[in-house]
Amino acid sequence: MPIIGLGEWQNDDQESIERTLVNAIRAGYRFFDTAPIYKNEEYMGNTFQQLFETGEIKREDVFVCTKLGPNRMDPKVVSEACQNSINRLKSNYVDLYLMHFPIPSQATDDEFEYYPKHGEKNELLIDYNVKLEETWQAMERLVVDGLAKSIGLSNCSRDQIERILNICKIKPANLQIECHAYLPQQEMVDFCKSINIAVTAYAPLGTPGFGPYVKKKYNVDVSVPVLINEETVKSIAASKGKTPAQILIRFLIQRDIAVIPKSSNPDHQKENLQVFDFSLSQEEMDALYKLDDNFRYFPFNLYPNMLLHPEHPFK
Repeated sequence: MPIIGLGEWQNDDQESIERTLVNAIRAGYRFFDTAPIYKNEEYMGNTFQQLFETGEIKREDVFVCTKLGPNRMDPKVVSEACQNSINRLKSNYVDLYLMHFPIPSQATDDEFEYYPKHGEKNELLIDYNVKLEETWQAMERLVVDGLAKSIGLSNCSRDQIERILNICKIKPANLQIECHAYLPQQEMVDFCKSINIAVTAYAPLGTPGFGPYVKKKYNVDVSVPVLINEETVKSIAASKGKTPAQILIRFLIQRDIAVIPKSSNPDHQKENLQVFDFSLSQEEMDALYKLDDNFRYFPFNLYPNMLLHPEHPFK
């Protein structure tokens, strides 16, 4: 798995996907991260297929990660969910398949609706019967059957990871978590390194567009800090002749954490890859660590009954 990939969250426009992927491939990206809820697997698959047919790249040249939605965590439907993603991606397998979030929800006909809602209180249809361990055992069969080259977890707590380790025949290969200078996750990273689980950071730049996204999707005004505007980040960037984004990416990959920054801008895509020609001093790393205030852009707390679920990972 390459240490830098391209995140595809919030990119669900067919023309934008095609343009973004083609530019990214030509810039040097080979690791692409998606999920059913992003509603772009099919567009990505169409674009990959075109690139494969022209010979610009081969399937084995790219590393594709997608995820098992909470609404498909019932062990009986895990294989079907993975196969659906593979079909949309126009492939025979995925390189990495992650359990997207550890709170199961009740399945509806809409595979893309992770957490269907009901009632006057607009509560989520959460499933209290599905067990993470049983879902994991179903995911192990995906590897045996050749549908997934590797499997892993996302947004899980250390306790949940240890429970999986206690019962697994195939160990999680990867943990994808929110991780950036506001939330360095050092304890979790050290734990994963100690048991040889690779870590991938989503929102490595602090999600600059988070406020407008929440306003558009939930009609909620939120005021969140903008990591790339922090004076510490900008000062280090100026001293290195680099962009703030490059500093934040280097902060993570220098800790052996893979990153999946999201960008459809060709110039930004190229810049995000140009982080191997410099390093951060220990003093600069320490300065970035000091930005840690345990802030999550994604606390998954919009719905009370989600917070009350025993599997909520961020209590």
